[in-house]
Amino acid sequence: EHSAGTLSLPGGKLDREPISPEALEQALRREIAEEVGLTLGRMTYLESKTFLMDTGEWCLSICFLSKEFTGQATAKSKDEVDEALWLMPSELSQQENCPPWTKQSIQAAVEYGPS
Repeated sequence: EHSAGTLSLPGGKLDREPISPEALEQALRREIAEEVGLTLGRMTYLESKTFLMDTGEWCLSICFLSKEFTGQATAKSKDEVDEALWLMPSELSQQENCPPWTKQSIQAAVEYGPS
């Protein structure tokens, strides 16, 4: 929907659902499964930021980190994902289509550290 043709992290919108103590986590699990076919395990809040979308609407981006997942990453939702890539953080600088906000989120994950 926004920034077509750029390298980005999978994600999406928060659907209006019944009251839930884990609304963000449920939305993330759903979007990851729909877009790239992975089932996430434990997740950790990483960062949040706002940006202006191509439509002129403001977006609140909330980023989580999950090192636990099952499945094979593939581009399941071809209208949203061209291809699923596994890249090392050092490889991002070589990607011309990687916007600064994606690099910022990856850097936040690197700084969070291994566990």
